[in-house]
Amino acid sequence: MNIYIADFGSNLIRKIGHDSYVSTYAGTGNAGYRDGDNEQAMFKGPDNIDIDAEGNIYVADADNHRIRKITTDGIATTIAGSGKSGFADGVGTKAQFAYPTGIAVDAFKNLYIADRGSNSIRKIDRNGMVTTIAGNGVPAYSDGIGKASHFNNPISVALDNASLNLFIADSGNNVIRKMNLTTTRVTTFAGSSDRIPGYRDGKGPNAIFSWPTGLAVDIFGNLYVADSNNNRIRKVNPEGVVSTIAGATVAGFKDGLGHYSQFKSPTGIYVDKLGNIYVADSGNNRIRKISRSLITTENETHISQRDTKNNENVIASPRPF
Repeated sequence: MNIYIADFGSNLIRKIGHDSYVSTYAGTGNAGYRDGDNEQAMFKGPDNIDIDAEGNIYVADADNHRIRKITTDGIATTIAGSGKSGFADGVGTKAQFAYPTGIAVDAFKNLYIADRGSNSIRKIDRNGMVTTIAGNGVPAYSDGIGKASHFNNPISVALDNASLNLFIADSGNNVIRKMNLTTTRVTTFAGSSDRIPGYRDGKGPNAIFSWPTGLAVDIFGNLYVADSNNNRIRKVNPEGVVSTIAGATVAGFKDGLGHYSQFKSPTGIYVDKLGNIYVADSGNNRIRKISRSLITTENETHISQRDTKNNENVIASPRPF
């Protein structure tokens, strides 16, 4: 298994190979914008990536306000975004983004973008058409259909296994939202509607988060959350029950079981096909692993993670907030 990492601060896409060897997959390390082969391409604050069934990598190139693609032969191109911060739908480079940070690709190569600066969720279809499917540019909090809903600093997105629903880390509101992609109805999946940051496990609105960022879904429909300001990794089951699987409130660096481990501002997360969890522990500038054997429950004995990515996996960037 290879793991790809959007290394925000280094302006690179990194690769951790089967032998745990870390190499640079794309980018020069200098902040900038340039398409081309992976050694010449330039990025500026790549914040999140996802991979399609063919192995193409899609990059939310946040500080360039663009969405990029790296093909399997290592050629970087721009899919959408003019490079100027803004909020405009349109085809390809005629569209504008405002600091896009989250990205997810479905089986049909539609891309879903958490456009943090415009407080909206955008869609790029396979023809490059950019549309706004939820949120309206105004930072606020309300459930609703499509543009009638409001977000505040949505940072990450993750699709469920059937690509029917999109989960959104609505970081500024300290909640996890869920959007039905057929109806575009946005609801609050977990987190308190008063949106006050804190820490509490519980079901749905009884749970409390503090600046949740990275999201990942396993085969059972469990959602894993990098709860950044709580320095914890949380789990939300399909019924919306939130529990803590690792980390403690006090920021630090310590390996160990569950609550005995420590993280410092974790921002990215991924679940591999065996159910192991990988965490971008941003404050510690490390990639951490939580073994599946430590979190398996009685009804989760068979693992065959939705793996359309040909054993190529991604984890969100170690990044500042």
